[in-house]
Amino acid sequence: MIQKNSEMKNEKIVPSSDSKRSYLFDNLKVWMIFVVVSTHYLRATKGFSVPTLSGVTYLVFISFDMVIFLFISGYFSKNVEKCRKNAFKNFLFPYLILMIVMYGVRYLVYGHATLNMLLPSLALWYLLVMFYYRFFLRDLLKIKYILPVSFAVSIAAGFVPFLNAYFALGRGFGFLPFFLLGYYCKVEHIAKIRNLPKWSTLTLLIGLIAFSGFMAYTKALPLSTWFFKSSYESIGISNLNGMLIRSGLLLIALAWIVVFINLLPDKETWYTNIGMHTMSIYALHLTFRHLIQASDTDFGGGILSYIVPLVLVAVSVWIFSRPAVSNSYNYVIDSLYKIVSWPFIKVKERGI
Repeated sequence: MIQKNSEMKNEKIVPSSDSKRSYLFDNLKVWMIFVVVSTHYLRATKGFSVPTLSGVTYLVFISFDMVIFLFISGYFSKNVEKCRKNAFKNFLFPYLILMIVMYGVRYLVYGHATLNMLLPSLALWYLLVMFYYRFFLRDLLKIKYILPVSFAVSIAAGFVPFLNAYFALGRGFGFLPFFLLGYYCKVEHIAKIRNLPKWSTLTLLIGLIAFSGFMAYTKALPLSTWFFKSSYESIGISNLNGMLIRSGLLLIALAWIVVFINLLPDKETWYTNIGMHTMSIYALHLTFRHLIQASDTDFGGGILSYIVPLVLVAVSVWIFSRPAVSNSYNYVIDSLYKIVSWPFIKVKERGI
């Protein structure tokens, strides 16, 4: 693990041989789940526009939110056999259940809805993509130079029209480098990043925020270019420009990974425990996002249209991370899985 250090001092970090727990990734997950919920609530607010404070915040957040989540997931996927064994239970099964649940939520909230299991509902693409990554990781690792190859594949995926939102294929190919980067990342790499001077990382952070602000207010790129889910042609840019743009966005995402690893504390904080309950937050906040959108409100307009959604984000993250809520969510999913899998287990036990 990594030794604990003072958050903003340039103390050297070295890999530790003791059994101390590293809280860095728990803290990372807390920040990322706050960011994810923020993007959903801000964009659901009436009058959301990119060249505004809400839009700048949104653009900053989507530059790194799921990238870092996938990086973290890759980091904790070192046991490839366990990953394949549990891929269906941990990701595909919850995806199927939540797709049905969110269909019901949309029907109740809007009075109409459609259910297409091939087209992931809001945010549920992550579960489908994680199923792909965890299940096929063992096979991907057999490909020589898979990490650099995955970056080339991510860029090339924008050339292919059918790599789009269906089956989350666009995102599956587009975000693959970050999952693999997490897989290949070691404690020593984390230590080297955390040893970078804080002043240089803060300078990088300011530059990244300024860039997102510039992109938001100038509307230089279609918003969908940041999602990695559609072909370049479908979002109205040439393949050459798309290739250059995605290459730049990949570099920006890498820079954000460095920023967060370097600046976040590797120690237990007042919010660390939330990082152990992010899946319940991820799944349960979606209902409230639909309620915000259906209400068609700007919360009073002006700065309130920015502040109120973020307050609701904080409340949602706190409530859905409570152990009672998280445990209840896990209990329901696990119980449904046992019910569905019971006949197959019996068949296996009987050797049929």
